[in-house]
Amino acid sequence: GDIALPAVAVSLAEVVSTGYGTQLAGSVTGAVTKVSAEEFNTGRIVSPEQLIESKVAGVQVIDNNEPGGGMSIRIRGATSINASSDPLYVVDGLPIGTGGGISTSGRDPLNFLNPNDIENITVLKGGEAASIYGANAANGVVLIQTKGGRPGTTHVDYTSSVSASQVTRLPSMLDATQFAAAVKQYAPQNASQLQNASTDWFAQIDRTGVGQEHNLAVSGAGQSNAYRLSLGYLNQDGIIKGSSTQRVSLGLNYSQRLFGDHLDVNTNLRGSRSLDQFAPGGVLSNAAQMGPTQPVTDPASGGTFRSRTTMPTFA
Repeated sequence: GDIALPAVAVSLAEVVSTGYGTQLAGSVTGAVTKVSAEEFNTGRIVSPEQLIESKVAGVQVIDNNEPGGGMSIRIRGATSINASSDPLYVVDGLPIGTGGGISTSGRDPLNFLNPNDIENITVLKGGEAASIYGANAANGVVLIQTKGGRPGTTHVDYTSSVSASQVTRLPSMLDATQFAAAVKQYAPQNASQLQNASTDWFAQIDRTGVGQEHNLAVSGAGQSNAYRLSLGYLNQDGIIKGSSTQRVSLGLNYSQRLFGDHLDVNTNLRGSRSLDQFAPGGVLSNAAQMGPTQPVTDPASGGTFRSRTTMPTFA
């Protein structure tokens, strides 16, 4: 007769992708933290690093608050006195170098990557990551996996957003009348440098940073293949005049299974065109040092901008 077998409940463990393949999450002995798309930070995300800001224990993400500016990531603190402490970025299995080039000017090496295309981010915090990726991984590794095709019929996703950023509080500075009185009282030898203008230097450099973003993605999957094609557009102005970033990105993920699922072929293509404008260093400190009695332009030279407009030195 028939033999009744007891019901068995089977649960699938989470799988973590590492440099040498995939492992069950319970089998990974190192310090590994995976953040999925559902756990990412929301809002205006310009750089991929902002997705995991304050999301991973032991990982410090420092934003310089400039669109497209360098994001400082420290995994378990600074690891070197005079060398770089930046982690190694690996996008879809491809290591991305962070030293040299434009990154030395304080720009983000991941500016080419659209945050909307990211499926999950895994952070390898332990030093054993160097055994997988070499000495470049001594400061930790940030693994970035982009989105692939979704099973079922063709999916079309479109998202857009518009934002505005504004300075909420500025330093309290002396106005032209107060400043002139202070110079005459405490540094009368510099009174001859005073002029008759009334300039708010912080108002000359800050603005409302307006931004817009549009993302379009088409994805699908068949019996033996999956694909995702995405197009993104970002235009974000900074709150400092002269700082902005524009990015047009195109991404294609395609996977094909052949020979009865014995061979997997995966293609990941990323392309972007960026226009990154940033203000020179010291803009805020220079605005704080400019004398409010000095005009923005020099009337003696036909209204051109003044090359030297400094605050008189107090004795």
